[in-house]
Amino acid sequence: MAEPHIISGLKAKQEELRRRISDLEKRIKETRSDLATITEALRICGDTAPTSKPGNLFKPGELSRIILDALRTSDGMDANELTARVMEELALDRSNAALVKKVRDRVGVALLRYHARGYLKQGQLRNRMRVWRVA
Repeated sequence: MAEPHIISGLKAKQEELRRRISDLEKRIKETRSDLATITEALRICGDTAPTSKPGNLFKPGELSRIILDALRTSDGMDANELTARVMEELALDRSNAALVKKVRDRVGVALLRYHARGYLKQGQLRNRMRVWRVA
């Protein structure tokens, strides 16, 4: 059994760390609120360009949902059509070529990943683009 002063010291440190974590979580919440306010002000002023990395453009599972829903309700779509669908669904600026490329890259990676997992199958070429369908 450990010495009582060691136990009490560890418990004190544990409580200190819990308080620090709580304080940091409050600061994160406040900072996220500030960021949302500034983002909304930018949107109101007409700035539609996303300021986040492409990995943060989508909420968890959002890209999967959009792609799979689009493919379920169609006779197959290529990556460019899916990219347009994703951008339309999320109301992203399709005139921003850099953003279109980032989304297109994410869609392409997702398609390959879903194909490897057996969710999708590749169809014939249409306009030199591979058509994807739900497996």
